[in-house]
Amino acid sequence: MLSLMRLMVIAIGLCSLTVTTGCPVVVVGGAAGAGAYAYSKGKLTRSYQADYDRTIAASLDTLENLEMAIEEKPAGDAITSVIKAKNSSGTPVAVTVTLVAPNITEVSVRSGTVGLWDKKVSKLVHANIAQRLQ
Repeated sequence: MLSLMRLMVIAIGLCSLTVTTGCPVVVVGGAAGAGAYAYSKGKLTRSYQADYDRTIAASLDTLENLEMAIEEKPAGDAITSVIKAKNSSGTPVAVTVTLVAPNITEVSVRSGTVGLWDKKVSKLVHANIAQRLQ
């Protein structure tokens, strides 16, 4: 029952991305469940079964482990926070953590600037966050 509810929340979230962004969302990695990515407007987004504070901590640890200079610590409220960093080449990286439901968070990673987005870096950041949240 919890699994079905979780999939429904994720599916609704992905559908809302399509409506709010005005363009289709590409789902990378199969079914729209945990572990699936959505790529839209330069952001690679994935849901995690983890609480908000733990996800923020995992995101900070990931950026530090990947030797990215954190320029702005989590800024936001108890629902959405943004962490801004730069990688060794000076490319900006932004990680947005959003509370979707208790123990479900959504993380969006944008690496690069408009027109020069780097999906590989975004995938690497997500892989490290996922490992920390296991």
